[in-house]
Amino acid sequence: MSFKEEQNFIQGLESFNFGAQDLTKQQQRLSSRLSELEEFLQASDFETAGLQPHHPLFKSLQQYVLRSKQTIPAWEKAQQELKPALDLAELFADKIMFLVFGKFNAGKSSFCNFIADRFKFHQKSAEAFILEDGAINYHDEPFQEGNTETTAHIQGVILDNRLVLIDTPGLHSITTENALLTQRFLESADGILWLSSSTSPGQVQELQELAQELRRGKPLLPVITRSDFLDEVIVDNDIKKMLCNKSPENRALQENDVLQRAQEKLQSMALEPDLIQQPISISVYSARNHGLTEQALAAAGVYQLYQALLNLSAPVVSYKELKPLQVFIHFLEEVVIRDIKQLQNALTELTQQLSAEREFLSNAINAIKNSVWQKTLSNLVTLMDKHLNAEESERTQRFFTELNAVINDSLKQALNKELSRYEPSVVSPPVAITLEAKQLLSLEHYEFFYLAIEKSLEERLYQLAEHLKESFNAPLDRIDEQIQVLSDGLSQRTDELLSPL
Repeated sequence: MSFKEEQNFIQGLESFNFGAQDLTKQQQRLSSRLSELEEFLQASDFETAGLQPHHPLFKSLQQYVLRSKQTIPAWEKAQQELKPALDLAELFADKIMFLVFGKFNAGKSSFCNFIADRFKFHQKSAEAFILEDGAINYHDEPFQEGNTETTAHIQGVILDNRLVLIDTPGLHSITTENALLTQRFLESADGILWLSSSTSPGQVQELQELAQELRRGKPLLPVITRSDFLDEVIVDNDIKKMLCNKSPENRALQENDVLQRAQEKLQSMALEPDLIQQPISISVYSARNHGLTEQALAAAGVYQLYQALLNLSAPVVSYKELKPLQVFIHFLEEVVIRDIKQLQNALTELTQQLSAEREFLSNAINAIKNSVWQKTLSNLVTLMDKHLNAEESERTQRFFTELNAVINDSLKQALNKELSRYEPSVVSPPVAITLEAKQLLSLEHYEFFYLAIEKSLEERLYQLAEHLKESFNAPLDRIDEQIQVLSDGLSQRTDELLSPL
């Protein structure tokens, strides 16, 4: 048997050339832009003079500054967490690397073992390895297969020194550690083979886990495994069970169903539906059960898989040439830009809080006016009557001395109650209301005197309100300007960050 289809597949892989590009200048430009952004964030601060530390706005401003400065070490940590995946990608820079993705019962290990066996059949190398603590450890054992999650670590196989299949713990596996490990190594792959069993093919909710990779433009090939069934046949008058491939019609129905549902899922995720390739159905077990002949491989869908992999490899090679730069751009888009947008949202919230504070301030000043007005008028008649019995030459002066004391005592109490969140130094010079005699206090002019005091108090309270508005709005105006400067600076640096290189 010539197995020409398999030979063409292997030769097709060997024909790909990986032309490395010098991306140093582009990477340096991006690094420089990121450094400028970090310096801007490091210098971000607010002048909060006039606000007490317990002021809600003061607290929000301090939280923003802290959050802004914390992004820098967070970005450094995020880059460090990418290192194992990037090291793996660098190790296999001259090879096409596919991540074999799917739930634990999708047949990932069986699939990888089968492809490795076919390369060995053609006298091609198949080096199995596991990744432990960031190190590649080679071994001679096949991947462990089973009905439960058997992959507790990253395992892979290098085929003909050209193709790498990475079998990872499933994102839906029973341990959190396995799921996190798979997420970390998604970055290292050049393309993704999405495996699902024909008993429940194309569980599209799994695509949510691949959204990030799809946005990065990595090709995705759905592979429907175990596309077979047990049939009863008569052999020597005995009824026996035989594993048979599903019919082409049945396979086509499943493939089209998976494609349609996957495209709809992508659209719901705001992704282009044509990101997903035409699904392929295969049966590893059927191919083995029928002797691994050319006819058995063809009937099991293996040759269709080979062609799909070759078609997928062409865009992968183009992606690999720009991969170091693309990884850094992905980091900027998915981590840095995400955090900057959160900071911009925080600035918007600060602006809203500032607007609410101005409304609070207006209400507080009105409350102060009303409080002083009510307390003063409630004591006015008593004070007038009290001082009518004093000597005529002293009564008016003594009345105004006590009245002004009442006014300013009530003013002090109102300020402490309504505006305790502001520093006393904001009201400078000290706020005081002084009413002076426009006529003498006397029984004869009692009503006119009362009305004159009332009018004078109203004028002074109006002046007080204007003074308070000016004094207390000054720190808010300054903060508003600082928020705008930060917002404009972030927008400018964000635009520059990913501008053409």
